[in-house]
Amino acid sequence: MERELKHLTAKLKRGRTDAFDKFYELTKKGVYFMIYSIVKNRHLAEDVMQDTYISFLSKIADVDENGNVYSYLLTAAKNKSLNEVKRLGKETDSEILETVECPVAENLSPLLDFAKEKLSADEWHILKLTVVDGYKRVEVAKMLSKPVSTLNRQYNAILAKVEKLYKEVYYD
Repeated sequence: MERELKHLTAKLKRGRTDAFDKFYELTKKGVYFMIYSIVKNRHLAEDVMQDTYISFLSKIADVDENGNVYSYLLTAAKNKSLNEVKRLGKETDSEILETVECPVAENLSPLLDFAKEKLSADEWHILKLTVVDGYKRVEVAKMLSKPVSTLNRQYNAILAKVEKLYKEVYYD
């Protein structure tokens, strides 16, 4: 997905607005869930989502299409959501909001749902980024400011746990 987003971003930078439809289709779920997890209101989430994409397009010249475009977009969505919550004066726990991640749609698979319950928050976050969101471990290591070797060790330990969980979910 990331490669395609980079390609579409390059097209958008060249003024090819026809690329936006595909870009939107690839990113809308993650952006919406990021925003909704903060504002907790469907209509407000839709408004903030629209603002996020408008802002993204208006600043497209500043976007590095060789960087992680999806991460850039999710960060923009998170920041716009936090600003909207502050603007409305809603009470929020700022520590939670600063570390909010895009929630995974429910019922991805019985195994992933069970893994989400059984793994620690850090383990689930690594698994989600690599397996569900499709990031490479090198990218995840960079996102989490960890050495690649440390992330690989953690990832392998997580896979060993998931293998045990697999047996519980499908054979018990």
